[in-house]
Amino acid sequence: MMALAADQVVSHAGVVLNPHYRKMALFGSEYWTYSLPQRVGLNMAEELTTRLQPVLATEARDIGMLDDVLGSNARELNALIHLKCLRLRAESREILRRKQAMTSSLWSILEEHRHEELERMRLCFNDKEYHGRREKFVYH
Repeated sequence: MMALAADQVVSHAGVVLNPHYRKMALFGSEYWTYSLPQRVGLNMAEELTTRLQPVLATEARDIGMLDDVLGSNARELNALIHLKCLRLRAESREILRRKQAMTSSLWSILEEHRHEELERMRLCFNDKEYHGRREKFVYH
């Protein structure tokens, strides 16, 4: 989820994302309640975080979770990423202009999301279900 806060998120087609924490009885605290809906919309964010299914990189790109998929594996991605960066650099003034317009009031919004997410995480850390799942994950 943290990668979704980046201005550009790029992957190769072989990546599988798991955009949820619920199988570990966690809520998550990387500003995902802000960044995921910003990328995919509120309804899709709800679906992704409740259906508990992995998402292929190409599907993630199609729904807006990723900006681009380059190549089918890490080697191909590494060979293509330089060209992607050059294109982004050529568009950097426009990207920066859009970003500045979007973020004028972002800090107070993020503070609200941070507070809510940390409060929900605090509840998770005090829940026996979380500790049971964590133990199974670590020791089995």
